[in-house]
Amino acid sequence: MNDTEALSYLAEIIDAARAGGAPREHIQALLMAREAMKRQKELAQTRQYLRAALDTAKANAQLFDAACAERDEIIECIKDYEMYYSRGDGERARYALKKWIEEGSK
Repeated sequence: MNDTEALSYLAEIIDAARAGGAPREHIQALLMAREAMKRQKELAQTRQYLRAALDTAKANAQLFDAACAERDEIIECIKDYEMYYSRGDGERARYALKKWIEEGSK
């Protein structure tokens, strides 16, 4: 029996208890049990949503880390280019520029 079936069955029991003239305290106890079952079902759904959100956050963090690492590599290439260019070393500057372009195209 799943949660929905259990809630439906409990609703039938409550209706039968009311129709049968059960004491108010008994009906209240059944209503409290039904409410507890509803909350338990909602809690399970919330846990599923939170797990999915956590998985998404972890994936986003990995993507962010990869993007930061790529950015750091490109910044290093730019610094190398600027250093070699300022020293007048055109060959190394071109190599650094080529490396920067290759890193950016990945």
